[in-house]
Amino acid sequence: MVEKFSGSIYRNSKTSASDAAWQFETGGLMLKDVLITVATYNMLLGDVDTQDFPMPTSAYWGPKDLDLSTLYFKNAGAGENGVVYIIATRA
Repeated sequence: MVEKFSGSIYRNSKTSASDAAWQFETGGLMLKDVLITVATYNMLLGDVDTQDFPMPTSAYWGPKDLDLSTLYFKNAGAGENGVVYIIATRA
């Protein structure tokens, strides 16, 4: 069985403003078929408590289903304000 896509496109980009952890959305936002990439500087990904999953520049991560409000980003290096791009289908 072939899965069909549905929903509108979510696209967004943000640049870290500081070394503190941050998120794209504060309210629940369910996404499907997500594509995340990092430009400029390496980032760390994780949840509200710990961001330790390395995301190097030009790498891609593509989770199938994601509540974007639960994903946090943080600069991998102090003062290195990375840029994160996301494109996905809204669930």
